[in-house]
Amino acid sequence: MAKRLYVQQKQCLNEIGKCSHNTKPGSKFFLDTKYSQKYNNCMFCAIEAWGGSMPHAEIAACLGVDRMRVCQLEKIVLEKLKKRIAYRAYQTKRSLKEEADSAIISIKGLVNKTEISSIKEILFEISCDFDIEKPIEIEFTNKELSLGSKIGQALYESKSTHHKIKVDKTKIKNKKDFIRMLIHEAFHAVQFENNKPLSDSLCEAVCDEYLFKYYRKFLDIQSKNKRLKLTGKRR
Repeated sequence: MAKRLYVQQKQCLNEIGKCSHNTKPGSKFFLDTKYSQKYNNCMFCAIEAWGGSMPHAEIAACLGVDRMRVCQLEKIVLEKLKKRIAYRAYQTKRSLKEEADSAIISIKGLVNKTEISSIKEILFEISCDFDIEKPIEIEFTNKELSLGSKIGQALYESKSTHHKIKVDKTKIKNKKDFIRMLIHEAFHAVQFENNKPLSDSLCEAVCDEYLFKYYRKFLDIQSKNKRLKLTGKRR
């Protein structure tokens, strides 16, 4: 069965008075057609008369082209606008991420810039996902870390202005082991910010849930940063 959509016809809203825009022949805002004389041959007068949006047929008559061409131009312009908006959104997001990255995550005890950048990026991802509000400082050391009678890979400390994680580099076995440690310590920060007791068993359960996700993400980040270093592109 055939269907038809009822669309209320748009009417010209305002009376067309004398042109006050000083639109001269030859300018890009001058409508050089006989039909557009009713709008003082002025694009601004035509837009004001219709209150902004004009019907395709009216635009076509003003420009001296057929309605189909107006539809084609509209699609081209919309596509360009979408691409420009998407690009600006990407640039803004990247800029905000880089600013937040440098402000929220700080690393001490490492020299390799690619390593520092990769660790900052993955910890920034974890912090955002876990809704950690305070900055995080990571300090790498070769000294043995102990608390009471226990010796471990990392030591979490809650400071008044930030979270601090000390990492014993000699105890880290591999990348996956390192990411597991980061998730564990980051969740201690979550527990502290939510006034919960620091539970290692709960942190380990979170590690089991998220280890694969963040480990794969960390490998992707490292590969990207190495490529940028090899090609000489600035991040």
